[in-house]
Amino acid sequence: HFDLLSQANNHSNDFGQDGADQSKELLLQNGIPIFGDYFNQKDYLAIKEIAGKKIAFVGFNEFSYQNQDRVINLIKNAKLQADRVIVMPHWGIEYAPSSNEHQQALAHAFIDTGADMVVGAHPHVVQDIEIYNGKAIIYSLGDFIFDQDFSKETTEGLSLGIVFKTGVTDIFLIPFDIDASQIRLKSAEARKTFLQELAEKSDTIIASQILDGKITLHD
Repeated sequence: HFDLLSQANNHSNDFGQDGADQSKELLLQNGIPIFGDYFNQKDYLAIKEIAGKKIAFVGFNEFSYQNQDRVINLIKNAKLQADRVIVMPHWGIEYAPSSNEHQQALAHAFIDTGADMVVGAHPHVVQDIEIYNGKAIIYSLGDFIFDQDFSKETTEGLSLGIVFKTGVTDIFLIPFDIDASQIRLKSAEARKTFLQELAEKSDTIIASQILDGKITLHD
């Protein structure tokens, strides 16, 4: 049930460019659009139409250490083609509970360029949430299906339910546990604890909303 996938990550070229190209072609053959690439040099953009509105997805891989300007230009182009733009960067320090200044500077640049939301990955743990110029930055969702069961933090992940409406964006926070590489929604008590910890390290202006499990932003 995947609608599209990012190839902007630090493992997409583990088997070289031929391997990355094969992955892309197999996904496309099975009707799964891709966006982003290891070197940030391909203008791979995925646009999903939902309820008559176009949502564009842009990928960015920090760990190729190149072509940041190209991604900035791709965000600008995406803004011309879609109603909303979501940038999904692969970045940050593994196992760090909060974002660093480099991530923050990049996220702010993406939003200043035209991104409506930034949703990050790579650190293997859930990081903080920030509101910048009225837009949400979720610095890391943590893992989804993975086998790093050596700590509480690496066995927790965050999924999002995003609803774009005219002038309003609702973001539903859906935390889960990763148990033997399987996903299980948290119990009510565990969910409360998770959201409390997330609120404590996130932007104070949305702390109460994080505790409620729903962030509402107005354009």
